[in-house]
Amino acid sequence: MVRYILTRIAGLFGVLFIVSVLTFALMHTVPGGPFDARALEKQQMIPENIKRQLNEKYGLNESIWKQYALFVRNAARLDFGYSMTYPNRTVTGIFSEQWSYSLQLGLLTFIFSVVVGIGLGVVSAIKPNTVFDYFGTGVSIFCLVF
Repeated sequence: MVRYILTRIAGLFGVLFIVSVLTFALMHTVPGGPFDARALEKQQMIPENIKRQLNEKYGLNESIWKQYALFVRNAARLDFGYSMTYPNRTVTGIFSEQWSYSLQLGLLTFIFSVVVGIGLGVVSAIKPNTVFDYFGTGVSIFCLVF
């Protein structure tokens, strides 16, 4: 049992590592930088010296490996910095404000899925090889795929 738990935990860290590398790589494959998008949104150009200072402040002038280490360290501390849209609010603060809505939506989705899934399963079990069974199977496969 202990071996199984340790294997699952190791797998969790493996998945987290792969997701973090993919996320970081995708962020760096997009052309431009975070301050270029903000400048385009406001229809004004940010001067180069200010861009350089911002890149230095956020570690974007470092090597790619140092940027990744900083990214992982901050994510492990749940420090996602300040929002680009709302400069005086932290991303963690925005998450914490919206967490209850996400929890409610997830709970309602779970309840709906359980009720519909059990209902379709019962009808399919009571009437095998009928239109109801095929409909229930079709809905299940559709929901698994999408």
